[in-house]
Amino acid sequence: MLASSANMSTKRGIVNITWRADRPFNELPLLPPEPDEVETRSALKACIPARAAKAELRQADGQTRKRRGTTYRIAGIPAEDNARAVDLTDPSIGSEHSRARSEHLDSSSEHLAASSGHSSTDDPTRDPELLRLAEPVRSTRKTTPDTVRSTILSLCSDRFLTLNQLAELLDRSADGIRQRFVKPMVDEEKVLERRFPRQPNHEQQAYRARKQ
Repeated sequence: MLASSANMSTKRGIVNITWRADRPFNELPLLPPEPDEVETRSALKACIPARAAKAELRQADGQTRKRRGTTYRIAGIPAEDNARAVDLTDPSIGSEHSRARSEHLDSSSEHLAASSGHSSTDDPTRDPELLRLAEPVRSTRKTTPDTVRSTILSLCSDRFLTLNQLAELLDRSADGIRQRFVKPMVDEEKVLERRFPRQPNHEQQAYRARKQ
């Protein structure tokens, strides 16, 4: 059999490797290598200032992001307007924002004035006019279905009422009103409409008579 030999130089010394074609080669240097063969001291020292510079960059980036996310809320402005960040240090937008705020407050006051004439109370179940309309059903336990339907349409004319409000005005159970009257009047008869038509189970769902 042919045999050959070679010398391999490492920091541990010179290793004499003999190779034979008919035998496994099992004379490799031992592992793992010495630590200083993988990472030298000069490389480790160079990492120290690099890590410090990286930490400074992270800190500066965090402060910048925090400043960008700062918002200011202005009294009298709705949440959707306050949701937009306003740079109060920019003098070019101060007068424009003041004018927009004034116009919005004027329109809001007009809206409140118009809505105040719609009902004498904030609670529809205590409204004298609604209680008067509900009297044909409210005053008796035996009422024809047609009377209940027409009363519901009168109560929901030009206003949205929730199921609980209707039940209290009519002095009936909410489940009975929903199953026997409101649901068919919305889905089949199409005489009532939902406040949230795409969300039938909305927690603030209410109903109003459709305009003919």
